[in-house]
Amino acid sequence: MAYPVNNDCPASHPVPVPKLRQVIRYPANGDPARFRLASGAGYTMHGDFFNVWPVAEMERRVRDCIRPIIKCGVSGTP
Repeated sequence: MAYPVNNDCPASHPVPVPKLRQVIRYPANGDPARFRLASGAGYTMHGDFFNVWPVAEMERRVRDCIRPIIKCGVSGTP
């Protein structure tokens, strides 16, 4: 993996990988400064992605969501 340079993949890493972001919200009461996960701060979390979607649906999501950088899966969007 490598970060893009001027929005392009470096020659050593020619295959672009879509950026996926997972947002999780916890219902909590109290002082947010005192909130802590068992693993530490929120950035200590991770998620795994398994590409098992039907091919046609994955192609649609890449075309309609990832390439144009549109939030998908949220109410009112594709």
